[in-house]
Amino acid sequence: MPDTSRTAAPTSPLARRQLLLFTGKGGVGKSTTVAALGVRAAELGMRPLIVELGHRASMAAIFSFALSSEGADATIDHEPRPIACDGRLSAMRLEQDEALYDYIVAQVKIRRLARAIAGNTSLRGLFGAAPAVREIVTLAKLEA
Repeated sequence: MPDTSRTAAPTSPLARRQLLLFTGKGGVGKSTTVAALGVRAAELGMRPLIVELGHRASMAAIFSFALSSEGADATIDHEPRPIACDGRLSAMRLEQDEALYDYIVAQVKIRRLARAIAGNTSLRGLFGAAPAVREIVTLAKLEA
């Protein structure tokens, strides 16, 4: 029988989704699950991008062997970078403050005014207090 383990079936849940979100309490295995699914998707011929939110960089720790063997430093930042599976699996880290700034720039179009808005402490307090603003701009960044 031919080996079909490396071919994504069109009905595979991984093949049918463009975005998978993983949330939950700390220590339940989110990072491990994401890493395993990312590797599997890459093995199936897809080009998955793992996006971590915030300061934690679990993927850098999980895939450090891949980063150091390529001679690169073990950092994952705001730009996607290949981390495993011959470059088919990539990762990036997305900071909500950066996403908010990018969203303001995209909406306002005038960079100087966007910087003034993003740097205004009163407005930053409003953005921080308003429900789901950071989550919305983060999703907008992922869509871009």
